[in-house]
Amino acid sequence: MSKRTAAGLAALFLLILPGGFASATPDLAVSNFLIDPASPYAGMAVRLEAEIENTGTDDAEGQIFVRFAIDGRRLEDVSMGSGLRSGERRVVSAVWVAEEGAHTLSAEADRPFDRVDELDEANNRSSLDVEVPFPSDVFDLTQGATIAIAAFGDLTSSGLVGLGTGLSDKLDDRLSIAGVRTVSRFELEEALRVQGLSPYSVEDLATAARSMGADFVLTGDVVRIDLDESAISLGVLSIGTASAEVHVVATLFGVANRDPAADFAATGFHESTTEVTFDLTPLRSLPLGQDPCSGGLQSDRDAYYAGESVLIGFRNPAPDAWYSLEIYASNGSFLQWLGWQFIPMGECGKWVWNQRDTFGTQVPPSIYVARISDGTTQLGSMIFEIRPGSNLFPLADGITVGSAGFEASVAGEALNQSVDRLTADLIPALAGAASGQPEMAFGAFTEGESMSLPEAQIAAILPDGRVVINIGASSGVSRGAFFHVIDEGSGAVRGEIVVVEVRDAVSYAVRSTDFEPHIGDLVRPSLP
Repeated sequence: MSKRTAAGLAALFLLILPGGFASATPDLAVSNFLIDPASPYAGMAVRLEAEIENTGTDDAEGQIFVRFAIDGRRLEDVSMGSGLRSGERRVVSAVWVAEEGAHTLSAEADRPFDRVDELDEANNRSSLDVEVPFPSDVFDLTQGATIAIAAFGDLTSSGLVGLGTGLSDKLDDRLSIAGVRTVSRFELEEALRVQGLSPYSVEDLATAARSMGADFVLTGDVVRIDLDESAISLGVLSIGTASAEVHVVATLFGVANRDPAADFAATGFHESTTEVTFDLTPLRSLPLGQDPCSGGLQSDRDAYYAGESVLIGFRNPAPDAWYSLEIYASNGSFLQWLGWQFIPMGECGKWVWNQRDTFGTQVPPSIYVARISDGTTQLGSMIFEIRPGSNLFPLADGITVGSAGFEASVAGEALNQSVDRLTADLIPALAGAASGQPEMAFGAFTEGESMSLPEAQIAAILPDGRVVINIGASSGVSRGAFFHVIDEGSGAVRGEIVVVEVRDAVSYAVRSTDFEPHIGDLVRPSLP
């Protein structure tokens, strides 16, 4: 063998060694793996985010997937798209609804298909361990403290319907699932209205919250929503990217001293790069559309298709007061109560009706009547029509917080993320505040502890006939419990009610005997 031939063979041998020509292969690695919120509670939508990098010297080709798993079980296989150049990084994500207990979360590149021939398969996977507290642990952590959730303000001028109240209701749900005792926005507003108090006064909020057994009250605002779209427009149809960023601030007050216990700021962001959307901007000025706050009681349109959200506004020409809105059929039968709102003089309150009755059934096409009252006097009414058929562009649904259209939008996703982040910050702050609270409404009563039912009062009587009493699960009330309604003057039993729904600080009951209850009547447990 000649020296030239030997040298050529040696060079070829070196090329096939590691570090030679054969090492020019792709290598997918999970360069970063995190979750948001970092310390989730039960029921939260947790975003799992993995950064995948091609650390090899060659490009990876073809469709690449990343498998997200919880405790070894597949959560979702997410596509990264086609190919990943050498040195390129790409971020993919999935969403997991947190469950109580200890969990191992993982992300693994090139799974489940294992299509990429890599230099090193061992770096394809990254994992982290997370402990999601049980509701009983959260209850102990917060020392059984009860927090009343006030309606959040909307400072955004975004045009979204029910933004502040919708955020409050979402926050109430998250805290309740996590294990925190709450007084809902609806319950707090009932207490404010019955006592003639203003939701814009911290003093009044604390007074109402304390009457509902709360130790703290949370107030706040949605201060900004940034929306951005970049799309290829095909008439009203757009295909492209959209993003939304929601900014929320809140303050926790102690009801005993009215002092701020903690301040919070939370931001939610969501971006969609594959969303097919309808540009509703030119459609919001359809001839049928109108400003529901232009004066008196008005809807935003005269007619709606079946299933569309009905937006009704009332501009208050009188002094500050609470107003109630009810929906009736054209024959005068009651269909739905849309709740109370406190409306300052000259301001406008808005209600949204989902075209369903008190049983949750879609109403048929017909003429309907909205009536507004102050609790004793009907102040006005208006009519509108629901037509058969459906609208290709359900205007109100996409801009009404809580509707299916809104929840599926980037704004809905961003708002939900801000609520989850606020919840994650609020629970430890509540625990710290509870440990220093000078006077607690219920002390450290723990779940499962025996508790005799106390005497209570009727706090409200709803238009559908249900009776609201001012004690709930935190006082030991359970569904099916019977109470006697007592005449305060004579002490005689006037009638009996049975509990059909229980919240932390209030219960809802119906009459089991024929009598007329009144707000302020005493109620006592009906002994067997």
